[in-house]
Amino acid sequence: MKFILLPLLFFISFCFETVYGQNQSNAILSKEIRLKPYILDNQVISFQSFVQSKISESEIFDGRYFRLIRFDQILTKIQKNELLSAGVQIEYYIPYKSYLLSIPKIFDKARMAAMNPVNVIRISMENKLSGPILDDLKNNEWQEYQQVELLVQIYTSVNASLAISEIEKFGAVSPFGTLKSTYSIRTKAKNIRTIASLSQGKYMELTPGTTVPDDTKGRS
Repeated sequence: MKFILLPLLFFISFCFETVYGQNQSNAILSKEIRLKPYILDNQVISFQSFVQSKISESEIFDGRYFRLIRFDQILTKIQKNELLSAGVQIEYYIPYKSYLLSIPKIFDKARMAAMNPVNVIRISMENKLSGPILDDLKNNEWQEYQQVELLVQIYTSVNASLAISEIEKFGAVSPFGTLKSTYSIRTKAKNIRTIASLSQGKYMELTPGTTVPDDTKGRS
């Protein structure tokens, strides 16, 4: 398995479209925003609805929550600085005109109105998983208690020690090379969805070189 740096993998992960589960895929946004493997209707709300909505405490980690926001134009340097001065950090730019934002719980969402935000998208657990992991989960390639080795990338805007202390509940965690905010974990396959659902987690993939044994359920 050829290794590609996680930040690049995170960008590439926004290139495949499909329908997963029983919710309807939003065809327009799935075409305009490169978010893998899909954008479901129930993930998307208007900016006005976002301003009026209350953020669930379960989504907040280290005083922050995360949203993918699509604007009607690419943000200017001045606008980016305005966000930063208000404590909002841009974790990633996603084509086209969309930004993955780390937003303080106390931030007044209405302050973004002048930047012309169009859609606000909640990142799902599936959006955080690499294609191979999604495929293996869908095809039941792993047994429930089978050990798997994963790379977990956390948001750069959160306290790393605090973020890792929760992930360590599922297995031994260690920094992975020199990649920023990236850690390796050896855990049971049954924990993959739970780890991916943690608010502080940004992206997960198999550790380079990891393969599924031939005698694993689904391949035997």
